[in-house]
Amino acid sequence: MSDFEPTERTRLRLYKDFGSYDREKIYAIIDESHICHVSAIVDDAPYIQATRHWRVDDKVYMHGAVKNKMVNAFRRGAEACLSFSLFDGYCLTRSAFNHAVLYRSAIVFAKGRFVEDLDEKREHLRESIERVQPGRWAVVRQPTVEELKMTGVVEFPLMEASGKALSLEVTPLILPGGPLEVEGDKNVSPWTGVIPYQLTEAAPIPSGDIPSLIAKRSD
Repeated sequence: MSDFEPTERTRLRLYKDFGSYDREKIYAIIDESHICHVSAIVDDAPYIQATRHWRVDDKVYMHGAVKNKMVNAFRRGAEACLSFSLFDGYCLTRSAFNHAVLYRSAIVFAKGRFVEDLDEKREHLRESIERVQPGRWAVVRQPTVEELKMTGVVEFPLMEASGKALSLEVTPLILPGGPLEVEGDKNVSPWTGVIPYQLTEAAPIPSGDIPSLIAKRSD
């Protein structure tokens, strides 16, 4: 799997050692992210929208209502910037300046293709549902023609991308004794270390239990 070629928009300039054009690493970030943020210039103003996405080979997809302002902008040919982020924790150091966030991120620039063909659109939506729970498409009611016409699917080619990450492995650089810690920091002694975070899947809640759960939370 070849790396992405840097472009003027994806070329890493600040903290380049944290960056990557490794296609496999970038795809892993895209696949692990449950939400991406998609931005574009719409009606001469900047807009950003959080949306669910899914990747198939060298393309990533989003869907939304056909009447959605962002979806319509891509239908008219607007350029998109897609951002994928994973939050892994905090690194707490002896100086306020060196405190850091542990993260993995990827940025993609692309021009989207609005999927017009209803059969193709149906297949992309099937893939979307299957990514949530394999086998589910076969047991749910299939979308009607009218529902397909109401739903917009946009395809973005993965051709211009870069990744960046601050991982646990680099935290010794800024923690006590690290080369980026200044001499004066040794005079303060707060707790130092890493507070890791992880997104985990919880136990499923059957639909019949949700009303009682909502009532319990509103007490």
